[in-house]
Amino acid sequence: MLAVASMLLAGCADGGASSSSSDGSTIKVGLARTLTYMPGELAESLGYLKEEAKKVGSTVKIVPFDSSSQSLAALAAGQIDMDVQLAQNAARAQTKGQDLVITEVLNDVGVGGLVVSKDISSPKDLEGKTVAFTGKATAAYPLLLAALKRDGVNTSKVHFLTISDQSAFQQTLSSGQVDAILPGEPVISQAVAAGDGKLMYNFFNRDLVNTIMGGRYASVTLMANGGYLKKNPDQVRAVTRAFERTMIWMKENKNHPDTVLAKLPRDYSDLKPIFPQIFGRVEQALPENPAVNAAALKRILKIDQEQGAIDPGQKVDIAKLYNNSFLR
Repeated sequence: MLAVASMLLAGCADGGASSSSSDGSTIKVGLARTLTYMPGELAESLGYLKEEAKKVGSTVKIVPFDSSSQSLAALAAGQIDMDVQLAQNAARAQTKGQDLVITEVLNDVGVGGLVVSKDISSPKDLEGKTVAFTGKATAAYPLLLAALKRDGVNTSKVHFLTISDQSAFQQTLSSGQVDAILPGEPVISQAVAAGDGKLMYNFFNRDLVNTIMGGRYASVTLMANGGYLKKNPDQVRAVTRAFERTMIWMKENKNHPDTVLAKLPRDYSDLKPIFPQIFGRVEQALPENPAVNAAALKRILKIDQEQGAIDPGQKVDIAKLYNNSFLR
């Protein structure tokens, strides 16, 4: 997997010359290996990507990546055509002169949760304590800050420890090195099932996220390279609709986690004992409407500006960040 990503990224430094099929005959879709991006895995295994691409005379090639940052770089360089990405990356790319367009929302809430040690009984107890996270760029970080502020916590008194590898989170919590962790799945379910902690904030919960953020939100999206989209709208529509069909299938199988697990790569089979909890959260976060909401993007942009990820004085054209016309 790493070798594939490395070969693609090798061209990013030379101005982003595209290795994609300019005539759209092969659609390259990037996919970082994470349960948060489950619709991508299922869109392929269910055959929806192949079916929709065939309708427009194309084939689909899934390009695996070890991280979403790698696939984002390849998408911006035009070395893949579409990718599953966090919503805020479209605006961040625009400020760098890159054209990335969201065609569909795959998760309109959050992608993580706060798991706390047994001796933490309330949010206020986190003052003076340490929370492990992967960094301020993680989608769950602004949600946590908003939740803590709502609950009267002085966030300046909460210490954050950056640990890039989420697989190390559970051990740091169980050993007492930190007091809480801010992971995604499967770490949330693994830590809770092992008795190493309890879930204080579930950011897969739509009511919680909409309340603390003051309205609709968006996190995981399907994104296209803007240049590719202009030249190959039928191919972009095919992939978008394949993902749309996948989310419908996931909702239809809400109460059948074993059916879903059987469609995922075999190495996920080790998660079978806790997969009902994992899938329950992922399914819960699927959007009620996959169309992009402009107000949600404005909300995300404001957060990025407040946290310094985007200069407040830098103009971002929200209307150019998304295109809902490819949905059914």
